Amino acid sequence: MALNNYSKFYYGQTITRTNLYLNFQEDGDPLTARVEIGAYTLTSLAGKVATALNAIGDYEYEVSVDRASRKYTISTAGGEPFSLLIFTGANSTASAFGILGFTGVADLTGSNSYEAAEGCGYEYITQTPLANFSDFKHNKEKQDASVNETVEGLTEVISYSTIERMKCDFPLITNVTPQKYIRETATGLQEAEAFLDYCITKAPIEFMELHTNSEIFTTCILDKTDKNSKGVGYTLKEKVRQSLPFYYEIKGLTFKKIEG
Repeated sequence: MALNNYSKFYYGQTITRTNLYLNFQEDGDPLTARVEIGAYTLTSLAGKVATALNAIGDYEYEVSVDRASRKYTISTAGGEPFSLLIFTGANSTASAFGILGFTGVADLTGSNSYEAAEGCGYEYITQTPLANFSDFKHNKEKQDASVNETVEGLTEVISYSTIERMKCDFPLITNVTPQKYIRETATGLQEAEAFLDYCITKAPIEFMELHTNSEIFTTCILDKTDKNSKGVGYTLKEKVRQSLPFYYEIKGLTFKKIEG
């Protein structure tokens, strides 16, 4: 089926050797925490940051996220003041503060809570409602299932989990402006390419069926495309046969639900 609204994806929360350090300060003592390397979602990275801070600091740290803005807030549970050494930290060249949205040219000091200046990672909003959409709850499969017939003649299925998949097409992707009936953006093609380039790394993402409701989401990975059955390749097809040059589409996307 086709949806009646744009959908949204959050992506890009990956920690590598180039952005894993958190330099901070408690009661005058500079400290260095390290976020575990890995690919995360907006939600799961918050927990990893809290774990990293709590493993090194004496205070108890909490990391929350405003899902609409993708902005993190780092606070102490007991209200103790601390500092985030964004600018003067010893590991500023490999700092995690940038990807977390704590940008700027000055340390954050004198408070027990700091909100990021920018959102963490990126968002991709579709330019049209998804076409040929089939929700996760409508596509289920028992994983590693074996079907046996008992001595009583009954059929039993032995499986340890259920796989859920969402299927969809992106019917129109373009930089052409102005637009009347689709989401207008002069970088629509580049936005789609950046999102799909990330997806084919098999990193987790968050899918929101309704782009205006960031609270209801599903954590998933790209499972397959028309181009590649393993989800590690894609083809954006220009719609020249439909007399729509500079308009692209991608069909046969399948996303697999995973634990957040």
